[in-house]
This record gives sequence, C-alpha cells and structure tokens, in this order.
Amino acid sequence: AIQSSYHIRVSTTSPLTTFDDDDDDDRSVPVVETWDCGIKSTSDSVLIPLTSEGCEGLTLKSDAHYYWTVTVALDDGSISTGTSEFRTGLLDENDWNGAARWITGGNDRTLLRTEFEGPPSKIKGRAALFISGIGYHEVYLNGHRVGDRMLDQGWTDYRRRVWYSAHDVTFLLRFVGGMEGSKNALGVSLGNGWWSCGGAPPGTGQPSCSDSPPQLRLQLNVDGRMLVISNPDNNGNGNVGEWSASAGPILYNSLYNGEIYDGRIAEALEGWSTPAYDENNAEWSADAVVSASSVANDAVLSSQLFEPIRRISSRPPASVTSPESGMQVFDFGRNTAGVVRLENIVCDRGTNVALRHAEVLMHPPHGPRDGTIYVDNLRKAKATDVYICSGNPEGESYTPTFTQHGFRYVELTGLSYPLDMERIEAIEVRTDVRSASSVSFSLPLLNSIHRTVHDTQSSNLMSMPTDCPQRDGRRGWTGDAALTSEEASLNFGMGAFYSGWLMQIEDSQATDGSVPNFVPRLDSNGGGSANWESAFPTVVWTLMEQYGDARVAVRYHDALVKYFDYWEGRYRTHGASNFDGGFGDRAPPPPHPMADERLTGMFGYLNDLNLGTSIFGRSVHPRAAAQAERCATLRDAASADFHSTFYDSTGGYYGTGLQSEQAMALAADTVVPDSLRDMVLSHLVYDIVETNANHLTTGIIGTKVLLEVLSDNDHSDVALHITLQTTYPSWGYMLYNDNEPSTTVWELWNSDSEESPRMNGRNHVTFGTVGGWLYTRLAGVRPTLAGYRNVGIKPQ
Repeated sequence: AIQSSYHIRVSTTSPLTTFDDDDDDDRSVPVVETWDCGIKSTSDSVLIPLTSEGCEGLTLKSDAHYYWTVTVALDDGSISTGTSEFRTGLLDENDWNGAARWITGGNDRTLLRTEFEGPPSKIKGRAALFISGIGYHEVYLNGHRVGDRMLDQGWTDYRRRVWYSAHDVTFLLRFVGGMEGSKNALGVSLGNGWWSCGGAPPGTGQPSCSDSPPQLRLQLNVDGRMLVISNPDNNGNGNVGEWSASAGPILYNSLYNGEIYDGRIAEALEGWSTPAYDENNAEWSADAVVSASSVANDAVLSSQLFEPIRRISSRPPASVTSPESGMQVFDFGRNTAGVVRLENIVCDRGTNVALRHAEVLMHPPHGPRDGTIYVDNLRKAKATDVYICSGNPEGESYTPTFTQHGFRYVELTGLSYPLDMERIEAIEVRTDVRSASSVSFSLPLLNSIHRTVHDTQSSNLMSMPTDCPQRDGRRGWTGDAALTSEEASLNFGMGAFYSGWLMQIEDSQATDGSVPNFVPRLDSNGGGSANWESAFPTVVWTLMEQYGDARVAVRYHDALVKYFDYWEGRYRTHGASNFDGGFGDRAPPPPHPMADERLTGMFGYLNDLNLGTSIFGRSVHPRAAAQAERCATLRDAASADFHSTFYDSTGGYYGTGLQSEQAMALAADTVVPDSLRDMVLSHLVYDIVETNANHLTTGIIGTKVLLEVLSDNDHSDVALHITLQTTYPSWGYMLYNDNEPSTTVWELWNSDSEESPRMNGRNHVTFGTVGGWLYTRLAGVRPTLAGYRNVGIKPQ
C-alpha cells in the first residue's frame, strides 16, 4: 500500500502538574494552543516542513514543548495515527539572557561550580539546561552526570560558529519543599579539544588552536524562565551564589597526545558537584572566574542539531602478551576509535599507569617482529593516557575524558603485576549516527570487505567526517567526504550529520566562492584542490538523493552559485592543458604512477558541473533553472576541451593509458565520443585483465570511478574480479597479508611495506568507496526517486 494523504496537527504541551484554584504560585496556567495543518493529498512522507500551507500561524517559540500528531491514509483505505513530541532550543541569539557570559577559570582551573536555590515544587513544564563548553565539557547537576555525551561540543570554526547542547534536567533538579532540600549545585569540567592550546608547553599539539583557555556559557531555564546563568559576578535570577573555579584531576588533555589524570586529586575533590560539598576544603576561588574574551564571543551560537559523540560499544581484549618486563600489550582484535578503560586496578599511591595506543605491532621494515607496538605512523601524536593512582586498596577505575585514539593495540606499563584481561576494555567512541542498512553476500571475502569499510567509516565520524582517528591529523578533509558520502549514507543515517557539516562548509567558504581542503578551515588559506572542494556539491546532492531533502538546494543556492563562479574562473584562466590538479589521484599502488594531475583536476571540474546540473535541475529555487542550464553548457564545453587535450588518437586512450585516466574520461559521460567509447573501454579492460592480472592501479579517486564505470558498462565481472583479489594491490591483501592483517581500510595499498610513516594510517576511509559499489552496483540497490520513495534493485 502507498500513502495517499497525511494530516498533521500540532499543539503546545499540557501542564505536567495540575494547579488547584487556590494555588498561590504567581504563574498562570498556560493556554494550550493547537494548529491544524489540514489534509495533504501526497505520498511525501519525510522532511515535511511545519511551515507548509495550513500551518502558517504556527510560530515555534524558544524553549517550548510541542506535541504533534500525524494521521496517514493509504491507498487501500487504511488509516493510522501516531503522536510524538519535540522540544525547541533557544531559537535566536536574543533568547540567551543578556547577562549570560562566556566565563573561564583559566588554563589551570578547569572545574567550575555554582550553587542556587531550586524553583517552587510545582513546575508546569520542564527544566532545560542550554550549555556550550569549548573545547570540550562535561556537566553535572547535584552530583549526577547530565547526559551521556562525550567530546562535547562538536568541533567548529570558533570564529564563525559555536554549537550549544540542550539537556532536560527536570528530574535532577531539587525544588523548594523537596525531601532533599532546595539547594542545588551545578558543576562543569572543561577540556581543551580543538579550541585551546592548553596554556604552557607542551600544549595540545593541535594546529590553529587558541591561546584562550577553555570557556563556558550556559543558561538553566525552568518553565521557559531563566534560573541560572554563567556570569563571573553572580549566577543569575537574584541568586546570591557565585561561580567558583578549581584545578581538577585532569592535569593535561590533548586530542592528539592523550590525558594525564590524577586519582589523588579526584579523591580529594569527591562530591565537588553536590550541594553538600564544602569549597573551603579545596582551592576554590570565585575571583578566578572571569569573563572570557575571545573570538568565540562574536561567533554565532547554534544548536547542535545532529547526533552527539557517545560511547557506542565496548569490547574486551582478544589476547595479551608481555614482550618486555613490566610491559603488557593488549590486542583488542579490531582497529577502532575511542579510549581504553581500566577497571578496579590496585596500585600504590602516586604510581603512574600508562596506556600507549597503536594500530599495528612492530614488523619489518620498521623494526624487528618482537611484539612491541609500532607508533611512527602516528607522527607527533603521543596517544598516551596516564593514570596516577590514589592508592585505594579496594581498587580504582579510570576512563579518559577529553581525548580519543585510533588503535587496535594498547601497551600497558606501570603496574607491579600482570593485569587480567577482564580489567581492561576498549570503548568505541563516535558520533552516534544510527546504522542505516547492511548487505551480505555468499562470498565471505565480500562480507569482510563490507565490514572493514563500515568500521573504517564508523571510526571517522567525530562531529564531522574525518580522514583518520589516530595521528596528528583528524581534520575534516573535504576530499575524503567527497569520495565517501554515498557509502557513508548507505551504512549510516547521515542526514543531520551532513546538514551540520554543510553549515560549516558555508562558514568556511571564501569571498571568491572557494572552499578549503578541510572544514573547519583552521590555518588553511585560499581555495582547496580539485576533487577536494567537490565535497560541497557532493554532500548537497547526497542529502537530496539519499534523503529526499529538497530544501538543501534552496538553502545553499547562493553559496553554490559562488562556488561554480569560482571554478568557472579557474577553468577560464587555465583551460584543460594547464588545469591545476591539486593532490591528484593520490596513492596509486607502487610502482604504478599517478594519473595526469591536469586530467584528474579536469575530471573534478566536470564532475562538479554534472552535480550542479542535477542539483539545480531538481531545485525549486526561482533562479535554479538558469543555473542548471549554465552548468550544462559549461560541462559540454569543458568536455570537448578535455577530449582534445588528453585523448591520444594513436593509442586509442586518454592520458598515458592508465586505468584511472580511462575511468575518469568514461565516467565524465560527455567526454568520450560514442564512436570511441568501445575502444577506450576495451583498452581499460585489457589493462586490468591482461596487463595487471585483474588488479587495479588506481589512486583514491580512480578507484571509486573504476568500479562504477566497469559495472555501468557491462563489465561487472571485471569489477568483481578486482574486488576478489587477495594479492597486492587489493582489499583482500589488506585483510589477509602476513605482516598486519587489517580490520579497517588502509590509507595506502602498501601500508604494510611503506617505510615512510608520514601518510600511512591504517584506518583511512578513502579506499572505502568499494563499500558504496557493493550496495549500488553489486547488490544493485539505488533510489529511482529521491529519498528512496521508489527503489530500483538490479544486481550487477
């Protein structure tokens, strides 16, 4: 059955508590408002705006609670109704109380607390805490951790935008007349994240961090009225309490280098976020809390409308060895992104227990195969957490707070006895996007490749799509996302995640229309590389095609026009013969050369124009049709230039005959004349099958394009043969080689033998594009109407 109509109704929340007529509370009982949006005869069922026709009178209010009911009628006559609810954040900057400031205790005092009187016992709605703590924060109310977010806030260009989070704290708040009294305590622990360089050397080691210390802005509302704010002089609403700051147990924290945590200080600060805590017992200072003056003060404060980073899963070690005296190396079986937890260890007071993380064990050519960990590919990242024991004879536990690592192996030192495997576990940490789908095949190798790609993508979702989770990188590289956004959207629910990142791409866009090689921009100046900047139109198209989001083309229309203005200018200046290829078809398998960089750059330009034609062609923006025609005209002219510049009529191929060069020419669709298409395709297939024995010779861009071109031109058998190889270079080689059988995708085809550690991660998603091919070509599942309203299933 198919939906024939829907009917949406919206109303404000009913009071949580019924007030008697003689109630002396001076607040009036709220009036329930209702909006009937009418019956809509359509099969549309996702991303329906509440501002649609019939709902014009509905204006959402900040910090409000709404119910909505939808009645759906199907073409078989059946009707079903469901009710849900949503809550709004602070929808406008002016909804933040003017006295709510960014505050800080400096680099040395990263614990902040305040006390306040609770509200009357009969609240009608909810207590909502709106908070932004940068780089990272954890918040506590009356000794209870608020929420389960990790590494919050998500990373942004703090000069332009800062995310805030919202928490319902109704059931943590103490009220006047309550059994536990009316006194409340609010505590916040701050970490450096990407925001702060961490003060004195050694610093965090991250690029373009701020000299400013971690800082906090918050507002606690009850029934929509401000109760507590962050302000160095008071905590708001007539409360006499002040904010105080103290040093905490986290002595050092860095996303790259790890964390040092002193259990002795944690023991002394026990109860610091409870009302019963006596600040006089520690070095708390109200004078240390000051207004923070930084670039974040002028940034837009936006609700983080995508899933937060959370603990996703945990796993015990698969094995443990002792390669040296006093050293244990735990193998957790799979490469992952996250932290390691120590559970109930016993150690003398002041003992340093160190956890050093690595993706692989030492092996030639890096060193002897001696069971120790190999860390050179982490470059400057120390990836080491240190726990300083309190000496509790009953045992003590530790989970790092403000750091994250990419690892399979962990080296443990400092304990005076061998740690049992049940006392240590790996905790997977990433943005909590849901798993959207899975695919399985009769051949185990294909299933292993699918899982490897899935786990690699999972490790690189840290409030933005990252390149790697382990070394001193971890940036939002646009090229990686441009290649893998389809694969990511097939494996995970990426709609909100990519919507948030698109906002940051627009924030990072230069006045000439270019976008940088990574977003947030950090220290990047000027435009990015061809095929890297392509993330902008690619992610827009992904949201349109995979999720049926028609609004995104309208939302980013002007920014996309500027983007295409920029690339049209680049092309007119250089033409195909001198086009800047940027990074090119990075990382082909040695000894094979990289494809012509000019050809690769031109492919990126043509691919963008194809995307622009599709985006503007489907957009309802009033000026979209003209832009679609413009992109198509530019594409046709550039395609002719591509052909005349790079086609070798003697050899019957493009460029120097490499696989990537043929695949890009064929994928561009309008480049290869019909009369030459079979010849070029035959050259490509011969090079794969005969010259290279069913192996590819492609880099990160050519690999994605190659599999798709083969399948789309009746050579899925060749694409499958490539995928099923287990000798170098192949995904099977990554999985089954003798040196370091992988559980995540390598950055290089030859990561196990490449001597240079500079760019050699073992959890890098760019060669994971095969994951998208498994879904869309081999299994043959693709939307025939946007958002999978209709689905085509055509295995190839």
